[in-house]
Amino acid sequence: MSAKELAETYRELLIEWKESCLREHIQKKTISAPLLEEDKLGSTILDLEEEVTLLKSKLDNMIKFVRMLNNGFDMLDDITEIGEKKAIGFDYSSMNKKVLQEVKENVKNRKVMLKAKRTPYKKIPTPTKAKKTPKKKKKYVVGIKKSARKKGMLPS
Repeated sequence: MSAKELAETYRELLIEWKESCLREHIQKKTISAPLLEEDKLGSTILDLEEEVTLLKSKLDNMIKFVRMLNNGFDMLDDITEIGEKKAIGFDYSSMNKKVLQEVKENVKNRKVMLKAKRTPYKKIPTPTKAKKTPKKKKKYVVGIKKSARKKGMLPS
């Protein structure tokens, strides 16, 4: 092979190499773009799954709360129905009215008694200042001998 042929094949190989590098670069771009998008979508999916679990737990708590309220109202309805029923066919309504009237009278009487027991507020006079009398100074015997003589321990 001559130098011209070698140079020509070298140029052809160089052109093919540049084209293959360009194709490889384009393929990397086309492959990396979906991968980046997949990563973004994956993180979005994780965030949404966390939010879904949080909302599900809130929904479960609300459902429990509503059930508790319904049970409470059902129990209240049962209690009111029991209160409205008459035991053994006896009507307690007249008796209940009498008891209620007695209770009201007792409350009124109690209020009247409490008002009667109350005394009006009287102002307590403030004590006047007493005159201070001068204190007498105590005289102490100085020395051991004098105090001992007084007590009878030493002869005078």
